[in-house]
Amino acid sequence: MSFVADVLLEETHEVLQVPIIKPKNLKKLLTENAPRIPILGSSNVPTTDNDLEQLLHHVGTLFGKDPTKWEKVGETKTDITEQDGKRIIRRTGMFTGTELHLWVHPQYNDPRLPLRPDQPQLEFSVQKKEITSTEEWQQLIADQPWISSRRRQLLLNFLQAKLESEDAELQQEGARGMWELSINKPHQAEIELCHLKPLVQHLQSNNIEVSKTSATAVWGLAVNERLRSLLLELDVVTVLMQIARQLLKMQCVADPDFQGTYLAGSIISQTQRNQLQAAVLGSLSVMLVDAACRRPLVALEPGCDTLFQLSSNLDGYADRPWAAARRETAAKAITSLIQRDHDARMQLIVTGGIVKVLDLLDSKGPGHARVQYCMASMLATLVLDDGVMDLIKQRHEGHLVFKAMLKLLSHVMNALKFSLAVGEEQILSEGMTQAEVKAAMEKLRSGSLTLSDAGHLSAEPSVLQAAARRLSQQGAVAAAAPAARRLSTDAQQAAALLAEASTASKMSAGETAKPQQSEGGQEEDAPEPLDVKTAVSLAEACAQAMWGSAAYSLEEPLHITQDHIIELGKLSLDCVLISEFDLGRVCHCLGATLASLASNEQTAGFIMHAPGDSVAKAMLALLEVEDEPGFSNSGHVRAAASTCLAFLACHPLGARGDACLEGPFREKLLGVGTFGALLTAALACSPEDPCDAIIQQTAAVGLMYLATSAGAVDPAELAMYAALMTSNTNIQMVEYLMAGMWILLKNPSNRQVLGGAFQTNPAANKLTKNMMSKLQDTIYVADVSETAEKLNKLKLPSAKRKLTSAVSTKPAASSGPDGAAAVEGANPLNQAAAAPAAPDTSLDDELEVSSTVNGLDTGIDGSRASCIGQPRWGLVRLYQFRLMCCMRHPSSCFSTWNAVALAVAVQGKLQI
Repeated sequence: MSFVADVLLEETHEVLQVPIIKPKNLKKLLTENAPRIPILGSSNVPTTDNDLEQLLHHVGTLFGKDPTKWEKVGETKTDITEQDGKRIIRRTGMFTGTELHLWVHPQYNDPRLPLRPDQPQLEFSVQKKEITSTEEWQQLIADQPWISSRRRQLLLNFLQAKLESEDAELQQEGARGMWELSINKPHQAEIELCHLKPLVQHLQSNNIEVSKTSATAVWGLAVNERLRSLLLELDVVTVLMQIARQLLKMQCVADPDFQGTYLAGSIISQTQRNQLQAAVLGSLSVMLVDAACRRPLVALEPGCDTLFQLSSNLDGYADRPWAAARRETAAKAITSLIQRDHDARMQLIVTGGIVKVLDLLDSKGPGHARVQYCMASMLATLVLDDGVMDLIKQRHEGHLVFKAMLKLLSHVMNALKFSLAVGEEQILSEGMTQAEVKAAMEKLRSGSLTLSDAGHLSAEPSVLQAAARRLSQQGAVAAAAPAARRLSTDAQQAAALLAEASTASKMSAGETAKPQQSEGGQEEDAPEPLDVKTAVSLAEACAQAMWGSAAYSLEEPLHITQDHIIELGKLSLDCVLISEFDLGRVCHCLGATLASLASNEQTAGFIMHAPGDSVAKAMLALLEVEDEPGFSNSGHVRAAASTCLAFLACHPLGARGDACLEGPFREKLLGVGTFGALLTAALACSPEDPCDAIIQQTAAVGLMYLATSAGAVDPAELAMYAALMTSNTNIQMVEYLMAGMWILLKNPSNRQVLGGAFQTNPAANKLTKNMMSKLQDTIYVADVSETAEKLNKLKLPSAKRKLTSAVSTKPAASSGPDGAAAVEGANPLNQAAAAPAAPDTSLDDELEVSSTVNGLDTGIDGSRASCIGQPRWGLVRLYQFRLMCCMRHPSSCFSTWNAVALAVAVQGKLQI
């Protein structure tokens, strides 16, 4: 391409932009377009084919300085002389001409730079250079016009030369130039290792300004993956960590007392230290997104001690906004490292990092809320790593995480309620004095904040009076929200009981009287203002971390107490009561935490022994939450509550044999209405929602176990049970419901209600038809057996003949699930009628059990059938054995239906 050269005539300082044409490109252009158009114009336009003399001639002509022309100056001088008889006339005139020289001024030059004969590409000290030959001229214009990459390469070499100089001012200029290139991504393409090496070296410069600017440039360059790998080759992570540690040890002075730029005697001003810390932390934060860059940090500091120290509330930081920003940035760096890297998580736990994390969770001072959020988010990630949690469990630290999360979550929820009472955008209004806030929070925690108390807190207590008025109108801290969601009467009573129990527990533990202290040991007046959005995010992170740690806290000796369970129940209802904020995710995690704890018999006992069954009632309230825009994750909340109730009904877990038919909590669960609540929740589910599938599955398990203690069930609930079982397509859920139905059918009242509930639905599939047919057979045979038992007790000689006649009138049963055909003559009741009368022998002793009964396959193999056929075995034991198999292995339920139906038919009164 052609280009334009800026030509300066030194004697007049006149500058002309002279176009220089490349003839080859011009010919190509003319060939492709119109060759008749004269583009060159006059012959004075220089081209790249000209030699140096021709170039100078063309340029001189443009300036009016033709080197081929001479001009006469002054008068001609005439000298006449005679010599050897000859007369000689000599005329002398003075002529002037123009001699042109070409000097080139390099675009990048600085006379302060030293000569670099060893590296010509770094030679930028020459301000101008004369072109004396055509060869030099052709070499100069060979790569003209410069493209942007070529200009950046020259600029980078120029900056490298400055960075490698000994002059601190030049070093600062070079570092700033690198920073300016770093902030624009397209400008980073030509940066190579040679350009970065002096920049990394100046990170530890004695000149604080050079060090700060270099760190800022590294921060900008680290966003580029290619440049991160080059910086890693220069071990920049180790250098940055060394600077971070050094800054923590330096003595800082107030800015007016220190104006220097050099680190004399390790003294630095607070402003300079803050700025350098910001650049170093920013660089580290970006570098740590790369797995290769995390390895050096983990190897250097497995426990991230320096970053944890920078996240703490340190003395000597008068600039509170920067102190908060420093803590947040360091905490984010730790969180990024731990969330991204499994090895870093493992090393952190091995080095005792959990204790440091929990210390930051309980810290105060500038930016404490953001630090707490980062630590809670990090713990919420840790609980998802099974290897890390197993290690935490081995170190017996799981309960520490659980209790710390519960404590912080309780504090945040309390603050949210205070925000609702105050009615401001911040949880603690900035207009309130520290003394007002402290007194208000203490009153709020104790539940004793009233309008009369508010007048003693300050001279102008308008804000606090409004808070007290709202709290007094609601009557309880748990209901501080002015527009809370409606709960059932039982749930409201449970909320009041839990709030009272929680307050009493905290007061007995002395938490309300405990002063807040900073990490330096000085007492703080009150916590800082916290915006509502941050509080909700913090609550969500705490709840998730607490949920994940709950399962790893169930080890002996158990550190979870009844107070913790009460607090969990209280907080779960608070999430439902507070309608101004979306606490659906928090509520989901709280319900899931209680479900995890319900899997342990001791903590399940804490749940069931809460005052007035309040925690169990809280789970029933969560089971009824509705989908609405201001409450997300409602399906997950219901699923967690259903799972918790199912776990409570399943106890004792791991039981075998007859022990499965008795549970320590089933009577209480039935007493608070769990049976009907699970039925309602399961019937309200839709097949499209994945959470509803969990609700139906867990509800079916809970109903199956609750059926063992249900006795005579309310007809409405029985109708719901039958409708749920007959209309559901979830086979595994139907298996659990079938097992529960068999147990319910042993009760005559239930059989009377369900007499015709299981007539075959013509629209049902084959499997459902078979199941419904078996249940209908069970009801029929059970009624017959009850009549036989009554007759046997009366010792009527015609009883068995009547029974035989009654059974013979029943139509043959349909084939079972496995396709077994009906068999006549195998009815044990017919065999019993043909046996000799024995007044003192029970009905069980007279029966010979065969493999089929009235066409219903028992599913018992030959060896087992021969054992069962022996006298005194007792079909009650058979029923119990088969039922236990069904509960432990639901997939085998279908092969046991007929055996259970037989047991119910022969033994009308089972002692379960």
